[in-house]
Amino acid sequence: MKSFRQFIQEEMIQGSGFNLPRSQMPQIKDIDNFLSFISSFGHSSFDGFGQVDQFKPTQTNYDQSKVDRIIKDWKSALQASRAKPIIVSDDGFVIDGHHRYLAALQTGHEIQYRELSTNVADSLKLAYEYTSESPE
Repeated sequence: MKSFRQFIQEEMIQGSGFNLPRSQMPQIKDIDNFLSFISSFGHSSFDGFGQVDQFKPTQTNYDQSKVDRIIKDWKSALQASRAKPIIVSDDGFVIDGHHRYLAALQTGHEIQYRELSTNVADSLKLAYEYTSESPE
């Protein structure tokens, strides 16, 4: 059986097609503000809840200790169902929340997500624009 790290490196990342380092990923701290920002351009989103195995990462680097902390929090008081949602494009790519996404993959937890009405390229462009304009 493959370790989780091997699984991510060999299978999940190969299917992403982006392989962006974390340093190049937009970090969206205020999801509601971001969703308001994209709506000003005529885009929308919807709430989802469930397994995340249909989604694909856009980011390659991750910190397993951060994933482990998230899992530990979920096992204690902060249930996975109440965690900050991940943001995904309409074609199934994770835009923000890779560590929560990986924790859910590793444990099989269902989590909240917000699916944008834009494909991955447009979603990333909006996220970059938002983070460059927002004093988060």
